[in-house]
Amino acid sequence: YIRSIYRMGYDEIKVNFNNPTTIHYRLNEKKSVIAVIHTEVNRLVGVEIVQQKENFCIIKDLSPNPPIAEFDNILRRIFLLITDATKELVEGIKSRNFLLVKTIEEKHDTITKFVSYCLRLLNKRGYPESRKTSYLYHIIASLDRLVDVLKYSGRYFIETEPKLSKETINTLIQIEKSIVMYSEFFYKFDLSKIADLYKNREEIINNMKKQSEDKRVSEKELLLLNNMEHTLEILVDLTEARMGLEY
Repeated sequence: YIRSIYRMGYDEIKVNFNNPTTIHYRLNEKKSVIAVIHTEVNRLVGVEIVQQKENFCIIKDLSPNPPIAEFDNILRRIFLLITDATKELVEGIKSRNFLLVKTIEEKHDTITKFVSYCLRLLNKRGYPESRKTSYLYHIIASLDRLVDVLKYSGRYFIETEPKLSKETINTLIQIEKSIVMYSEFFYKFDLSKIADLYKNREEIINNMKKQSEDKRVSEKELLLLNNMEHTLEILVDLTEARMGLEY
């Protein structure tokens, strides 16, 4: 709720609550509401809790007029962070470096922080070329979904510790390649790059079909691949949106 209001562009948010605690469902433990609010506010650029009482707090933007000129640099930063996060996630899975895989949590939070700020800038200021605003909003929101897939895949790998075949590792490397290819395509529009993206996607899907029919491939391994496959559909959506920016 806080994140949505922040992204909409509000400069002051008052949060009222009657119950001082709430449930963290994934960890299955109680958390104080104010601690949850602090965690969320720390993921938002430019805002702070300026007043805190027993049953409410006030969150305020301390720089309510951010320049839209920051937008392009932050968006480029998001792409760099996502490609780096993907490379390190795949490398961590490949080498069974669970500490490296676990860093996807922090990387996710950093990317989400920049995503929220970009969406806020678009809502408050709009992009200088106004016709591009809705496309860019959709692209950034989709990048947010993509990094969620990476985070959940990392969590699943840590929780289940599946042993992976060479074929599965190669498929993960191809998925990493697709994400890097899209990032390059976004900044250097070229129709041939779209063909390369779709060719790589079909190769990945065909390889995954073969693995699903291989009785030697474990269920845990297939579920990890299935989780990562969602990135391919998000990339299709992102490719179409990027073409919309061109015309």
